[in-house]
Amino acid sequence: GFYILKNNPRESNYHFCIKHLFAELHKNMRVEEQVGERRVDVALYLNDFKLGIEIETGGNRKEYLAAKITWLDKEFQQWIFVCPKKLEGTYDKLVDNKKSLCMTPKRAKEFIQEVLINLNEPITDR
Repeated sequence: GFYILKNNPRESNYHFCIKHLFAELHKNMRVEEQVGERRVDVALYLNDFKLGIEIETGGNRKEYLAAKITWLDKEFQQWIFVCPKKLEGTYDKLVDNKKSLCMTPKRAKEFIQEVLINLNEPITDR
């Protein structure tokens, strides 16, 4: 076991835990990764493939999300909004279900594991 410290008091415990749980899926996952002018909650880098993961709890304004979506589309081959089931209807309207996806944490984990299997990458499942 190990401890991780949450330095941002504005970040919810849920958001903090979920992003670190996703980071445990593969050694190439990066938490709070700076890409260009913004940060993504979690990024997966495999060869030429870049997957962005944004944990959403319903607290972001529409203008912020619009700018974030434009940035995610530009910087990642594929990206996911991860949100609780009760918010799926809200965030599902913002994705195209090809390049951009909206999933619960459980489904997103399964999706990422499928991606890793298809790319013949080892999965670290803790």
